[in-house]
Amino acid sequence: PGFYLMVKFQMIAPALVAEGLRHPIDLLRRSWMLTKGYSLMIALFLIAVYVVYFIVYMLASMIIAPIVGSMSATTAFIVTILLMIPVLAIGALMGVGLPAGIYRDLVGQPDRAEIFS
Repeated sequence: PGFYLMVKFQMIAPALVAEGLRHPIDLLRRSWMLTKGYSLMIALFLIAVYVVYFIVYMLASMIIAPIVGSMSATTAFIVTILLMIPVLAIGALMGVGLPAGIYRDLVGQPDRAEIFS
C-alpha cells in the first residue's frame, strides 16, 4: 500500500511548481488524476531505475571498500564520502528529475514534453 501511494502521489511536487497549486487536497487530487491509468507503468519504471541505481551504488561501494580498508576509521570515512559523492549526487538528482520527467510526459503537452520534435 505504501509503494502504491508513493506512486500515486509522485506528482505532488511537479504540480506544485508547474501549475501553482497550493492547497494540499488539490495537490493530492491532481497527482492522483495525473497517474490514473499509468500507476503500474510508473511503478515498474521506478523499480527498474532504482534497481539499476542500487547496483551502481553497490559496485561503487565494492570498489571503494578495499581502498579504505587499511586506513584509520576517520580517514576511511572521509575518503569514502568523497569518493561516493558522485553516486550520491546521482541519487539526489533522481529524486528531483524522475518526478519532473514523469510529470512532463503525463501532462501531454507535445511542445513541452518532446524536446526532440
